[in-house]
Amino acid sequence: MTDLVALEFPAHPSVLPLVRMVVGGMAARVDLSVDALDDMHMALEEIFYASREHGRSRCRLIITAETDALTVQLGPFASMHVVDRLAEPTCSLVARVVELQVLPDKAGGVSIFLTKRREASGP
Repeated sequence: MTDLVALEFPAHPSVLPLVRMVVGGMAARVDLSVDALDDMHMALEEIFYASREHGRSRCRLIITAETDALTVQLGPFASMHVVDRLAEPTCSLVARVVELQVLPDKAGGVSIFLTKRREASGP
């Protein structure tokens, strides 16, 4: 099973509740725990604010729910400012709570991928 939702929205904090709702709905399809969903929300907000600080007027997300994982792709970002921000101590928590990948895109920019996996259930 793979479900996909693509969103493009204004880079304004008033839109974050809608983004949280959509990500939460996709997380339910994967059966992520509330703690795992909180981790994903925190990571998304950090990247959202970092991209907004560097002049982006719009944000794009592609959310993919697979059998055991939720992945959110953000970008493409034309510059490395957002990636550099993720390495700062205030944002370094992102890489500790979600799987974080930064991959080049065809246009010379980068996209950021956040993945959170469902915890294995007991025997």
